[in-house]
Amino acid sequence: MKPGSSAHNRTIRKPSDVEIAWFAGFFDGEGSIFISPRKRVTILSQHVTTTYHLRLSIANTDPAALAKCKDIWDAGHFMQHDGKTKKPNHRLSWVWRAETVQAAKILYAVLPYLVTKRLQAEIALSWWDERAKRPAVGRKMRDLAWDEIDETARLAVSKMKHRGVDNFKEALLHPLYSASGVKVTP
Repeated sequence: MKPGSSAHNRTIRKPSDVEIAWFAGFFDGEGSIFISPRKRVTILSQHVTTTYHLRLSIANTDPAALAKCKDIWDAGHFMQHDGKTKKPNHRLSWVWRAETVQAAKILYAVLPYLVTKRLQAEIALSWWDERAKRPAVGRKMRDLAWDEIDETARLAVSKMKHRGVDNFKEALLHPLYSASGVKVTP
């Protein structure tokens, strides 16, 4: 992929096993997995449509580490965070993000190495795979049942970011996780 090309480009670089393991360890400690809603409004009809997207993100104060993430995959965006610090003694932060197909390909590659984010990744990838089976329809023709499934998956991944055994058990009971066939005992 050429530098500066769109993050939605479907190709990623094939990194070495060492690079994948390094990224997985860094991502496991510093990264986040999101199933993010995006609302779009049709200008003429003012019809609001919500679509959901897979997104990976790592924020850190060390730009060199995040630049390495971008270089490993030759994918995603690397940029300075919003430039605002919450307190005067806070340093500027940087963020690397990958979305949609690139995010799914990266998650599949690092899944065997993940520990703390493994369950989130499994739920997100189960959702991603299920999403690929849906029939293509226009925005106005979307099935509301899909929206409910998308929102349920988003909430399951989000709950895994919160500490506590109850959130872990609730995520294990999630239908997308159960469909993945992976068995984990807390």
